[in-house]
Amino acid sequence: LTMKIRYMGFKAMLRQDITWFDDPKNSTGALTTRLANDASQVKDATGARLGLIAQNIANLGTGIIISLVYGWQLTLLILAIVPIIAISGLIEMRTLSGHAKKDKKELEGAGKIATEAIGNIRTVVSLTQEKKFEKMYGENLQGPYRNSVKKAHIHGLTFALAQAMMYFTYAGCFRFGAFLVENEDMDFKSVFLVFSCIVFGAMALGQTTSFTPDYAKAKVSAAHLFKLFERVPEIDSYSEEGLELENFSSDIALKEVAFNYPIRPDVSVLQGLNIAIDKGQTLALVGSSGCGKSTVVQLLE
Repeated sequence: LTMKIRYMGFKAMLRQDITWFDDPKNSTGALTTRLANDASQVKDATGARLGLIAQNIANLGTGIIISLVYGWQLTLLILAIVPIIAISGLIEMRTLSGHAKKDKKELEGAGKIATEAIGNIRTVVSLTQEKKFEKMYGENLQGPYRNSVKKAHIHGLTFALAQAMMYFTYAGCFRFGAFLVENEDMDFKSVFLVFSCIVFGAMALGQTTSFTPDYAKAKVSAAHLFKLFERVPEIDSYSEEGLELENFSSDIALKEVAFNYPIRPDVSVLQGLNIAIDKGQTLALVGSSGCGKSTVVQLLE
């Protein structure tokens, strides 16, 4: 699964047009970090864990059925408290999902700095900028660290709430069970049988909710991947549609070409450019930095 997701992600990146790569969010470091992390995080919520979740749900369902057979009054009381446990688990998942989005965005920034610094290590060393990049990388790690500290307190609070509700359920079960035994509506053995079934069901539910941090990260990563898969660029290099020319000449002509980058719409790079290049002719583009020499070549590419 990880291999297939990474392959599809890399294929989708190669499909995009140049303007997509001009966006700072899609820098080399951010894209490589996304390929490395997103695929592995999606895997954490699939595979064997899906089987374990299905097993836990089956355990909970079987326990409820057995409990209804041997003591429906006590079972209905406990089932009335189950939605409260589910809501506490939902709150835990939502809070962790929000922090996962922040962590992902800020870790991409750190990955971008590391990739570009290592990829251009000769330039960094020649300019003696090692300390600067070290400081920048450390500053980008401070955001995820602060989010983790906040997440630890929130996770602890929601986890404590979920566990407290389970122990309140135990207390209510024994108290109501003693009342039913006293009135001879249930025997002592059936009370413990119902209690044991609910305990095993609650344990299964607890094991399932323990995967919520990984599921939250996987949900965010899957959303980013599907957004990338579904993005169709205006110039689709993978598309086979369109007119195929039978006779093609290599003469090039640019007439009144005006161009500006989408990320800098207020800066005009080309303003009414006219060029005619015949087959076999050599043309030199000369000018100051930023006048559009590279832009002309990129437009032809």
